[in-house]
Amino acid sequence: MRQQAEEKAEQAREKAKQGQDKAREAVEEKTEKSGLNKSE
Repeated sequence: MRQQAEEKAEQAREKAKQGQDKAREAVEEKTEKSGLNKSE
């Protein structure tokens, strides 16, 4: 049982990491666009 719980925790960490990466990419895209708009 403990092994299953550890596997689930690991999967949850991976999902959280992926979510953070996606959020970071979205923020970078927004800042790039706003940066381009500002420089124009």
